[in-house]
Amino acid sequence: MPTLKTIAEIRDPGRGNGGSMAASSKHHKELNENGEGKCSVPMWRNGVPAGFCDEIAYGKTIPYETFRDNRGERKRFDGGYCGYVPYLACPGHGGPKHRLHKGDPCIYCGTPHDDVRAGPCPGH
Repeated sequence: MPTLKTIAEIRDPGRGNGGSMAASSKHHKELNENGEGKCSVPMWRNGVPAGFCDEIAYGKTIPYETFRDNRGERKRFDGGYCGYVPYLACPGHGGPKHRLHKGDPCIYCGTPHDDVRAGPCPGH
């Protein structure tokens, strides 16, 4: 007679730890040499963990101001995503819309290392 498996074992064979979500990996936490990573926002389907957003991300969430609506829920003044973002965020989840300069000359506009400023690339 076959043994019954938990949902966690079906979703993640060999682990069987009672329902843990997939672990975030290096590409959810760090940008690659091209200034890209993957969005780390956890996704859910029918109340069950369904991985991560995994859209292209260019950095961490951009700081924003919030307020409480009449139901007590936290909202952003600009109407953007206000949920949990553990590491990198895609533009749809509050991350930068463009690659950020980081150290080496920009591959798009060629700005030298010493003149690199924080913020979106003006040449892209």
